[in-house]
Formats: sequence, C-alpha cells, structure tokens
Amino acid sequence: NSDLVVTSVGYVKGRVELGFTASYTALMSGFFITETALYVSSVDTSLGAFASGLRQYDKIVSITKNDKTYEMTSGEVYQTFLDSLNVGDTITLNVKRNTNTFNFVIKATQKIYNL
Repeated sequence: NSDLVVTSVGYVKGRVELGFTASYTALMSGFFITETALYVSSVDTSLGAFASGLRQYDKIVSITKNDKTYEMTSGEVYQTFLDSLNVGDTITLNVKRNTNTFNFVIKATQKIYNL
C-alpha cells in the first residue's frame, strides 16, 4: 500500500527529555551508609545538558524551576520534580563535582524515541 509511511522515530506528546538520567544512590563505606544523594547516571552528548557542562557522576544538590527549588533529599522529591516538568520548562541544576559547585541551566525538550 503506497499510503503506508514507515518512520524510525516517534514521540509521546508532552513526554519530557532533559538529556540526562539520574538515580538516588546510597554510598557505603564498609557496611555503613555514608551518604545518600542524587547522582547523574548518564548524559546524552547530543542534548543541552551535556553542552551546559553536566557530566556523569555529578551530584545534584537541588533543582530550581520557576522560582521553586527542590532540594534533592530523597528519590520521592526527585520524582515530584520530574512529574512537574513540561516541555519548554527551563531548570537550573545546582551540582557538586568533587569540591566544586556549579549551576547548569537546561531546557526541557520533547522526548523523541528512535524506533
């Protein structure tokens, strides 16, 4: 059928892409938890998060969106933040890398899937 169009990409309208993944992780020393924090698991080098300077293993201390700051004290806080995101939102990540602190500005874009 000549009306059939095959594409290699797709999207769910409103699904947000930040250009990185993160997980709330417990750091341990021996048998003891020394810290729990939100760490960047991966950064897509083709999107804005990487261009802003965000890198794998960065510790996300807080995220600000529309003058509201979410302190990353638990996985639930991070999920609440993610649930509040819309395509086009601009966020500021307050990140700690080694002994340095950075603020990275990232714009949420439409998530595109490669099929």
